Amino acid sequence: MQAHQAPNRGTLFSGYRGREARTRLQKAIPLLLMLLMAYSIVRDIVAATVNPLFNDEILTQIVASQPTANAIWDALARGIDSHPPLFYLVEGFSLKLYSNPHIALRLPAILAFPCIILCVFVYLRNRYKNDVGFLSSTFLMTTSVFLTHGANARAYGMVMACMSLALVCYQRVSSPFWTVMLAVALALGEALHYFTIFSMLPFGVAELVYSLQSRKVRWRVWTALTFGAVPLIMCWPLLSNLRSHYGPHYFVHFGLSSIPVIYGQFLFTGAALGTGLVAACVAAVVSARFLRGEQHLDAERLENNRVEGALLLTLLALPLTTYAVAKIMHGTLADRYVLTTVLGLALSLACVMSLAKGKALALFAFFILAVAGIHELSFWRSLHSLQLDNPAESVQTFVEKVGAPDLPVAVPDGLTFLELSY
Repeated sequence: MQAHQAPNRGTLFSGYRGREARTRLQKAIPLLLMLLMAYSIVRDIVAATVNPLFNDEILTQIVASQPTANAIWDALARGIDSHPPLFYLVEGFSLKLYSNPHIALRLPAILAFPCIILCVFVYLRNRYKNDVGFLSSTFLMTTSVFLTHGANARAYGMVMACMSLALVCYQRVSSPFWTVMLAVALALGEALHYFTIFSMLPFGVAELVYSLQSRKVRWRVWTALTFGAVPLIMCWPLLSNLRSHYGPHYFVHFGLSSIPVIYGQFLFTGAALGTGLVAACVAAVVSARFLRGEQHLDAERLENNRVEGALLLTLLALPLTTYAVAKIMHGTLADRYVLTTVLGLALSLACVMSLAKGKALALFAFFILAVAGIHELSFWRSLHSLQLDNPAESVQTFVEKVGAPDLPVAVPDGLTFLELSY
């Protein structure tokens, strides 16, 4: 999918006098982006320092601390945890880099988020001015990708980095190098989490649209998409065994009504508002990629618009498609399994902003920066110190008050017990 530079419109200062000021802003944005990336790393290291490991992260540490790759495979074969082996190898390597496990286990996710920001910016830079790309990248800091999974010892942040890289690669698949990189990015994502297979569907839909329009089959691209599923085939015995352990007893129950809730969870808002934003993004993609000014576009640009439109619309619909497959296969669904949808939101938001001009785009900028700023201000104000918050302290105080420290303490919930005992 070949990208084209858009006409000089849809920038933060469109309609304003002062070409020099606009030029300075566009030149300054790459520096601002680097500062944003650096800030995210510092902020997440602080978050990792003060937040104790929760249940799933403790399981990550247990498996990643196994002495050999065979021991990790054996632990996963017994159903201890739910990720593919590569994830624990990465976490095990990270544990050797730093003595504090709260930071070391979360370091891959901490480093993954700046990669996501950069890839979104690079993807959008080929079509829009720098300010639109920067605002869409900043938007990610208001979502669960950053606020929940930015400093999290699970695979979701790394998967998002792989999928954002895959988007950049797919945009450039006319080059053999980028086609190979697409295969690598998809395979790495699948090797980190099984549900990544669903995030590959938008690429397949987009490539199908390309084939139908151009009446050409890009076998290199289809080979790259197929290669992405290889880790799933290799790890199928583990996944099948995991399903036999937990499938009938998984504690998350979901239905069609869960889809709006998932959209809301991405943005830390209600189901109605989250779904409304997705609907607005769908309308903007349809307008910008299928309807807007078709008569003024040459055949190649029209084709590229439709391919990208299919990609974005399928990304936005990912919770629905994953829900359908999960129901058929008697699986499960949670917002973190379809987190790639947030990339669709960020890229579609650029379509929304491309339809705005001048002051309207300035309002978008104010809104995104204000929401991100308020979230970050709340985070820093919530810090009382850089000491780890011990969730077992209240239980220890309770036992000490009884005056009989040898008495057993009954914990009725296994998730609570693991965290307290740790």
